[in-house]
This record gives sequence, structure tokens and C-alpha cells, in this order.
Amino acid sequence: MAWKLTSAAVLAAAIASDHAEVLHAMGDSVRARAMMLEARDLLLSRGAKIEDPELHRGYLENVPENARILALAAV
Repeated sequence: MAWKLTSAAVLAAAIASDHAEVLHAMGDSVRARAMMLEARDLLLSRGAKIEDPELHRGYLENVPENARILALAAV
């Protein structure tokens, strides 16, 4: 069951990230930034539930979409 929650969280963050990119492409950088930060917050809140430090780091850094969201949110 836990893997389904993680998959749902990754999917929700990916959708928010895609939404941010569409907003950016449409010239709405303010809403795009807010949406990217929302995607980041989704990842971080799910990641905070992973107690094992190595698995936590892997969730954020080794899942390509997650790493991409964190990189874009840091800009």
C-alpha cells in the first residue's frame, strides 16, 4: 500500500510541475513559480515521511522527476 501513496505523490508533483511549465510558456511567470513551489512542497511533505535517511535522499535525488522539480524550484 505504501508504494501506491508514493506513486500518487510523485504523480501529483509531476502534474503540478507540468502545470508550472505550461504557465511559464504562456508568460505567467508568477503563477508558474507558485505552482513549482507547490510541486516542491508536495515532494518534501511526502519525503518527510520516509524515516530512513538513505531512502529519503534517494526519493528526492534519484527519482528523475523529483530531482528536476527540486532543481527548478530552487531557481
